[in-house]
Amino acid sequence: MKKPISLEANPRLTRQYQDLLTQEWSEATLVGVLELLTDQLPVGERERFVEVTEPFKILRMFSKFLPLAVTKSASRSDRRPRARNNPSEQIVVDRVERTCAFLLFKLAYAIEGECALFVDSQSLLYLCVVHFLLPTLDSKQMVGERNSLVSALALHSLTWDSNLPHMLYLRSVLFHYLDQTSNEIDALVESFRLTDPDDHDYVTKAQAAWMSMLNDHQIAKAKEFMLEVYRNCSLDARAEVREILDETYALVDVEASLPKTS
Repeated sequence: MKKPISLEANPRLTRQYQDLLTQEWSEATLVGVLELLTDQLPVGERERFVEVTEPFKILRMFSKFLPLAVTKSASRSDRRPRARNNPSEQIVVDRVERTCAFLLFKLAYAIEGECALFVDSQSLLYLCVVHFLLPTLDSKQMVGERNSLVSALALHSLTWDSNLPHMLYLRSVLFHYLDQTSNEIDALVESFRLTDPDDHDYVTKAQAAWMSMLNDHQIAKAKEFMLEVYRNCSLDARAEVREILDETYALVDVEASLPKTS
């Protein structure tokens, strides 16, 4: 049974969140987001919620149901012998555990009342993990912690079932890190197609999918996709989409002019 919990939200915490939104992905940002999430908890839960949530036990229970693989490549899977009593690594491990607990928060707690700031802060943590913490774990060859975090990210994305476009966007970010380009493109395209043409980020989502196709050298697919976007976008967005489409046609022409290799 989930533990009921009421979260704190006030102008100071909102300003703290807005400030973190403008920061680069770094250790300071990660620490700031974790502090922001902690400050939203009731005082009695701040020190013991990791133990209550039991993040790694939950990961073991759910790991066989995860919808994606946690390995990135064979070259990244070798485990480096861990130095004992390494303070810097222990700090990283502690942050991984605390991060997993926040990502899996809804599996252990039933949030009562307003929680918009908290869930927005969770998404900010998600992005900080993918862009900073996972690369840090890769550089330190901390494979167990890295795989636990990937699993926690995958599970966290499923908690956004009431907002499928955002769920798919979060999954696309993780797929990009995992070098699963086909899954990344599929998630971005599906997120775009679930977005209303009059939505303010309709073209932004289309451009994200288009860029992923170009990065995967799928220029013809990118052209067909942007033609679909052009046909369905609002009149106000036509000029912006046309610019992207013209750029795509230019890339098609360049590709056609390249000599064929046998």
